[in-house]
Amino acid sequence: MNDELIDKYWDINVSYEWWDCTYDEFKLEMQTKGITVDEMNFTGFYSQGDGASFTGRVDMIQFLKVHDIDHEYMAASFFAEQGEFLAEITRLISRYSH
Repeated sequence: MNDELIDKYWDINVSYEWWDCTYDEFKLEMQTKGITVDEMNFTGFYSQGDGASFTGRVDMIQFLKVHDIDHEYMAASFFAEQGEFLAEITRLISRYSH
């Protein structure tokens, strides 16, 4: 290949948010488990402490059924069905936590 051609186009198609499809796939997978993802954050590739986290809400009825634990946790199932058992996934202080 021509070195000038390579130099001219070395950065073509690299200026985009490459993780968007990862976010979308994760959100879809969590929906199948009864979890709605509201916000996701990550840092990566810089140091050992990098990581990712998300915030969201849990549909307890779906969550218990999907994990086949609705009969094991009957009180939780009862109160979830009455609308009296809500769950959220929150962050306390930073963009991500382990």
